[in-house]
Amino acid sequence: MITITGTAMTTGGILEENHELITEVYRSLRRYHSMRTLVRELKVEYAESKVYPFLPRYFMLKEMIRDVLNDPAFLEVSHDNHSLLLPQVSATITGAIVGCAGGSSR
Repeated sequence: MITITGTAMTTGGILEENHELITEVYRSLRRYHSMRTLVRELKVEYAESKVYPFLPRYFMLKEMIRDVLNDPAFLEVSHDNHSLLLPQVSATITGAIVGCAGGSSR
């Protein structure tokens, strides 16, 4: 039995945790690669849009942003980050609301 940070782990437990971590690494690499590809495409499209006048370029940039926000790769990453951050954000918002409500009594 191996003891890590005060918790006894069996070899099977270590192998299972290792497998989960390897899976998470590959999932993160896939997400990173897809986001990097999105950013590269956006960079090229942005550079190409600089030759257009202001008004058409404005609408082109809006469309580029919409395309990125609706891309499945971005939705997957933003959904995962949102679900991870949701408890922290809701606690912060709740704290701010309680602080504002109780802090200023006139």
